[in-house]
Amino acid sequence: MRRKMRHKIYILIMTISASCVFLIGCKHKNEPNSGQIHPSDTNNSALAWVLKGDYQVVKSFYDLPKDVRIAILPEPSKSVRLGRMANPNERFNSTDVIEDDLPMRRFITGGFSKDYAFVFYEHGGRGYNQPFVILKREMGKANIILLAYLFEENGTMSLNQLKSIIKSNRIKEEKNAKYWSL
Repeated sequence: MRRKMRHKIYILIMTISASCVFLIGCKHKNEPNSGQIHPSDTNNSALAWVLKGDYQVVKSFYDLPKDVRIAILPEPSKSVRLGRMANPNERFNSTDVIEDDLPMRRFITGGFSKDYAFVFYEHGGRGYNQPFVILKREMGKANIILLAYLFEENGTMSLNQLKSIIKSNRIKEEKNAKYWSL
């Protein structure tokens, strides 16, 4: 008798647990889907600006204005690995096998205007990723208004591919950007 009762209690607990997981995992249809963003979302003007192309494109991270560079690599470092960004096609630490004379980041593309800037780069190490950052520029300072990650299997890409990814909603916004190091 006790055994049957325990079994019924176990089944009841498992059913309630599964229901809770299901209900917590479900979102209201008007909520954003797991951080994915689209040009029609809150960052509409910034994403639309990237798609429109009303900016100067740069081929090197070091061609960006100083306020933008400082927002991405804020602390000057004596370490090449931490305080520098490789240019496109230069070697960098793409995996967790670290060489001290190589940077951890490699610039892919970027651009800037008077009001905005964007930077797209690779960040190597144990968790390789491709951050895409849009910054608002005001009064000599650039502030990050969007940090998103692009997940493309083909690796490094062009500005046109970046625009295609934005249009097709294949980027994921990092809602807790303040907790992540760029």
